[in-house]
Amino acid sequence: LTLAVALAGIWLFDTIADSVVGQDPRYLDRQILLALRDAQDLNDPLGPEWVESMVRDFTALGGTAVIMLLTLSVVGYLLLRRQYHIVVLVLVTVIGSAVLTQALKTAYARPRPDLVPGLTQSLFASFPSGHSSGAAAVYLTLGSLVARLQRRRVIEVYIIALAVLLTILVGFSRVYLGVHY
Repeated sequence: LTLAVALAGIWLFDTIADSVVGQDPRYLDRQILLALRDAQDLNDPLGPEWVESMVRDFTALGGTAVIMLLTLSVVGYLLLRRQYHIVVLVLVTVIGSAVLTQALKTAYARPRPDLVPGLTQSLFASFPSGHSSGAAAVYLTLGSLVARLQRRRVIEVYIIALAVLLTILVGFSRVYLGVHY
């Protein structure tokens, strides 16, 4: 099952990457970006100011500082518990995700959207999203590890759902802030 999920994920990524590089997906991209902005003022995202503030907080959950702090905190805890095999799993997943993301950013070199002003600073190419991939690597890995420790299936599902929700919120926040298609 794990192999099937991994292969499905690779196939899905490849399909999306082909559409990003091969076709012109900008029509849909433009529609989504414009739908999240005030039609009269593209500097103004939809919703009251507190929504923008909240979305910036969501995007920070995928930022380098948060990802590193959380990863190092968990690694420290696992080292104190002498669970070295899990330390290796966490570090390989997080570092591997970062290296793979940077390699793919270099390979695809997709620019940031220029249709709307970005509401946060971004330093590298837009595809794939470093925030989203970092969030997926950390939150899904940690969620899976914590879920394994649960005795009740409902708690296991809750933890995995929360990890998925955090990952989706980070990804959506990047689009809402206008720094990703």
